[in-house]
Amino acid sequence: MPERKYRSEAEWQALIAAQVESGQSALDFCRDHGLYAKTFYQKRKALRKKGLVPVGDAGRREAFVQVKPTPVRRMAPQPGSVLQYQGSRLHLSAATDPKWLATLMKALP
Repeated sequence: MPERKYRSEAEWQALIAAQVESGQSALDFCRDHGLYAKTFYQKRKALRKKGLVPVGDAGRREAFVQVKPTPVRRMAPQPGSVLQYQGSRLHLSAATDPKWLATLMKALP
């Protein structure tokens, strides 16, 4: 366990900036620097409320990527079979392995 150490707001600001600059997650940064993650999160939240550290982690990779949907192209029906079971529908191609299909059928209750 990390040794308990009392830090000033300026020290916490420097630690939070170092974490952002490192590109590591807060949890990994805390492990590497001997900090309690819970304390780190609490101090970061408190300093954000005071406006002493930025709310967004600049330099950190975005967690979400914007995706643009593409229209679905309907393909012509392919030869094969359709398996319907309790409201579900499974389209099987003509190339489906019969042994695999038999195993699937046996597994159904």
